[in-house]
Amino acid sequence: MSSTFLYKLLKHSKWAFAVVILYIVIYFLCLYKKMDMAMFPYNNMYSNSQNIETSCYYIKLNGQRINYTQFMYWKKDFLEQSVTKYAGYLNQHQNNYLSIYIDEKIKNKKQNSKIKKALTPNVGDFKTWATWYASYARIQVQPNDYFELVKYKVEIENGMAVVLDSNVLCSTKTQNDE
Repeated sequence: MSSTFLYKLLKHSKWAFAVVILYIVIYFLCLYKKMDMAMFPYNNMYSNSQNIETSCYYIKLNGQRINYTQFMYWKKDFLEQSVTKYAGYLNQHQNNYLSIYIDEKIKNKKQNSKIKKALTPNVGDFKTWATWYASYARIQVQPNDYFELVKYKVEIENGMAVVLDSNVLCSTKTQNDE
């Protein structure tokens, strides 16, 4: 016991020991509340792995990817994050984080329903969202245009992106009356 770090720290400085114990308690509370990234948001910041596999999402309009890289940083970032978050929304069966959190914390069905109705968005369809996305990217949507939300599995090898796989998460066709 006398060789442990905390014991040595207690003997050296009671103030430093108290700070370390407080930090450990706060960290475990964050873990318990599922907020573990609050303490170390850049856990993998200095990773030296050479092959990195990731996923990225794009909207295709009539078979062509909607390109958002020509926009200024804030708009490019908004378009990129919008498609990523919408894909996550679809992957969770049109359930957002707040809905999941409310279901977990509020067991009373009547209160749960009331709070969800007030705080969460209505379930939107892909066609409406994709039309908005295209218009935000300054693309005019025509009647009978075809939208696809595509997930690409990409690996970065020696600074080059290699597409490993892709699949269509959802697709829709605009109507003649739009």
